[in-house]
Order: sequence, then structure tokens, then C-alpha cells
Amino acid sequence: MKFVLRMAMTTIILLSTAAITVDAQQVVRVTGIVVDKKSGEPIPEVNVTAYMQNRPNSKFTATTDKDGRFIVTRLSPGMAIFEFEKDGYEPFGMPRRISSTNPRIVFNFTMVKIEREEGTVNAEIRGRYDEATELFKAGRLDEALVIFEELLEQYPDLHMINLNVGIIMAQREDYDKALENFRAVLEKEPENADVVIYIAEVYLKKEDYESALEWYQKGADLNPEFFWAVNQTADVARFLEKYDVAVEYYRRAVVLDASQPLPHLFLGTIQDLQQEYSEALDHLLKYIELDPQGAAVSSAKGLIDDAIDNYNGVEDYFRRVVAEDDTKPMNRFYLGRILAEKGGADEEAVQELNKYLELDPDNNFGFYEKANELLGALQ
Repeated sequence: MKFVLRMAMTTIILLSTAAITVDAQQVVRVTGIVVDKKSGEPIPEVNVTAYMQNRPNSKFTATTDKDGRFIVTRLSPGMAIFEFEKDGYEPFGMPRRISSTNPRIVFNFTMVKIEREEGTVNAEIRGRYDEATELFKAGRLDEALVIFEELLEQYPDLHMINLNVGIIMAQREDYDKALENFRAVLEKEPENADVVIYIAEVYLKKEDYESALEWYQKGADLNPEFFWAVNQTADVARFLEKYDVAVEYYRRAVVLDASQPLPHLFLGTIQDLQQEYSEALDHLLKYIELDPQGAAVSSAKGLIDDAIDNYNGVEDYFRRVVAEDDTKPMNRFYLGRILAEKGGADEEAVQELNKYLELDPDNNFGFYEKANELLGALQ
């Protein structure tokens, strides 16, 4: 007889990645949907608990409505753990990486209905599993591992325990055993995007970047709304100089969450390299707009200068973006600068540069001195 159990993964070990850094103080609102794994029907009145891995004592609770939906607020960017309980269903937990304040964040979860009588394997192992997870949370990994491995030996079909073992092995840098256990989960759940991404992160730790990219792509394609996985795919592709792949996934990332600055920066950088100047300018300007004090702002400005020097259509570009939105300071500055350096359009250049100074009185974008220098030369 085969037993399948959804285990409550109450602690998750993060693998080191090249993930985007975001403000840990951001407050995130997450909508979730819980459905029956077999029927696909929404499950009402599920008790939901969520907490950030780095703040396990700060827990937020919710209950699903008649449509299986719940809302959890006050989370922050990072790894969040979601736990679910309802009479008649296997309790379980699942991690989700929170990476933005995008209001479209929606996570789908499934629960498995208990179809066995009280006293069968579910009740027998629950206490031991909970003991192991508490040891895990306390950092007593060796003791937790002993229990998990004993459970696997006794119940080899409880494949979700392999996930816990894989996570422990990854932290212990026993990457081959981590991969072995993660693959055991995938044999039973081949479309489990979370496990696919764990595998990608192991390969990243092993510095096998080609394999990491392959698995990140699988994870991003299995869960195309998962911003972090999509963006991570782009980051690794960019590192490998597979720019066509990087562009594809950065474009998907900025569609999912246009408020994240770094995908705009990297997409603009690649597009500049490929001499796709119009799109490069779109994203480089957006990066500076989102993070005007960012560490790479000077590099982004340098790439914009490169586009101005090499893009024959640059004046038309800035005329167009100013016509579309004349409230953006940088667009007014660059149009004024181009006109001033071009010559023969002094009056218009003065108008644009003065408008920049009006729109950016606090010099947030750092062009105040240059704008005044250009105006001085025009007068």
C-alpha cells in the first residue's frame, strides 16, 4: 500500500543565490487560494498561518472564504512560510519567496483530503515529524535528520520527507544527497516548481551555472507568475552571457513587477550592448527613476550617454517620451541637453532645461549642475 502525505514544512533553509536585494521594511499583501488537490474545488474555512523565516515568532493568521481565498498582510520581502490546517485534510506547509509589493501576488496551494481512518500512518508519524521540525528550527539538524531518515526508511513513499532531508543536506553542503532527495520528490510531483527551484539553487551553489539555468528556466516556466524565479533565470543567463535568454526573462520580470529597479537596469544594459537603443533608454531611465540613489546609477547614466552618442534617433526618442509624459524630469533634461549640444534650437533647449530644474528642485536625479552649465552656455 502506498502512503502519500503532505508534510508541514515549518522551516526552510535558504540557499545562497544571486537574488535581487529589496528593502526588508516593505510591507507586502499576499492573496492566496487553497483548493482540493483531487477535485480542484476551493476549500473554505482553512486556517492559514504565515510568517517570515527570519521572524518565526511574528505570525499572521487568516481563514479562507467560500472561494478558498485568504489575504495575509504585513509580510516583508524574503522567504515566507505558509501553513494550512483544516479538519479532514492533511496539514501541510509550503515556502514562498516574497520579492515585491506588487498587488498581483497570488499564490495557489493544494490540500489533500484524508481518506484513511484515525490511527493509520498519518497519526502515527505526525508526532515524530513535528518533533523533527522543532529540532530543525532549533538548529539541531543532525537530530532532525535522524528522525526524518527513520521515517523515510519506515515509510519510503512519504516523498515530502525527502524535501526536508534535501534541505538539510543542502545546508550541510552535501549537494549530491540534496539533489538525490529533491529528485525523489519530483518523481512523484514532476510539476512542483518549488522543488525545481531548490534543485536550481543547489547547482548554483555547486557553481554549475549551465545546470542552474536549465532548472531555473523550468521553475519559471512551471510558475510563470513567480517573479523571483523569472528574474533569477534572467540573472543566471546574463552571467553566462546568454543574452537572448536573459532579455526574454527580464522582459517577463518587468511585466510581472515593473517596480523592481534592477531588472530594468540589466535589461537596459543588454539592450545597449545589442544596440537596441530605444528599449535600452526605456529601461535605463526607468531604473534611475525607481532608484535615483542606486549604486549603479552612474553606470546607467554612462550607458544613456552611449546611446545619445550612437543612436541617430535619440532626439526623436526624447521628443516622443516628453510628449507622452511631460512631467518626468530626466526626459526634459536629456531633450534639453541634446538640443543644446546640437545647436540651432537654443530657445527650445532653454525651455526644456528650465523645465527640468522646475521638476527636480531637490536635484534627486543629479543633473542640476549640468543643466545650469548648459543654460549658462546658451545665454
